[in-house]
Amino acid sequence: MATSRAPHVAAALVAVVVAAGVAWLINAPPAGRDRAEKAATPEVPKVPLLVVEPVVLEMGELVPRQPVTRTVMLRNLTDRALRVTSAIASCGCTTSTWPTTPIPPGGTAEAQVTMEAGDSQGEPLVKQVNYLPEGGMPVMLTVRGMVGTFVSCEPRMLDEPGPGEPGQPSEVVVESLDGTPFRIDAVDPDVAILPASEAPATRQSVQIDWTRWRAAGRPIYLVIEVDHPKAPKLGVVVRRAIMR
Repeated sequence: MATSRAPHVAAALVAVVVAAGVAWLINAPPAGRDRAEKAATPEVPKVPLLVVEPVVLEMGELVPRQPVTRTVMLRNLTDRALRVTSAIASCGCTTSTWPTTPIPPGGTAEAQVTMEAGDSQGEPLVKQVNYLPEGGMPVMLTVRGMVGTFVSCEPRMLDEPGPGEPGQPSEVVVESLDGTPFRIDAVDPDVAILPASEAPATRQSVQIDWTRWRAAGRPIYLVIEVDHPKAPKLGVVVRRAIMR
């Protein structure tokens, strides 16, 4: 009985092999198609076509919300005119122009790089800009700056009075660190008692009124605006009882 089944098993195996071969032939690419597709796709040269000078651009001390612009040079390393198609930055705080006309063989063109710091003081900024030459590899520029610290605000976090407690007003002190007198213009939302005197000073304070704070919907974030020429808007976080 085992001998009689052997031919049938062998025939089944042959059928499976034949079917697999037919499926491969149907789905296999035509001979030479892969080579043709590779030939039709131009390869990006691995030798740089463009360099940026300097490679690292120092922006110096940055003032929050005040953009700083510097110039870099793009140098064409080839013996033909080279077009730069775009400049792509790693962050929205940094932008750059690029030449609108091709750079002559061996020539240079200027690009304007702008960096604008946010409201965070005392922090370094390190960003990148990639310039894309037509038919070549991107060329990266590193842009660095340091956001100065001009005004302090303490405390930066307040605790809401406990349930049923009216709470005494809480003081927030704002101080000029560079000696420039200033005034406090506003607290948003309007939950604070501003200084009685409108005279500029290097140290000012506001009182957070908890009754007004509750009436305003118990906001978590308060913004203090001052007229110091280099100060950003200053934030104070209120921790609600449930957050503690």
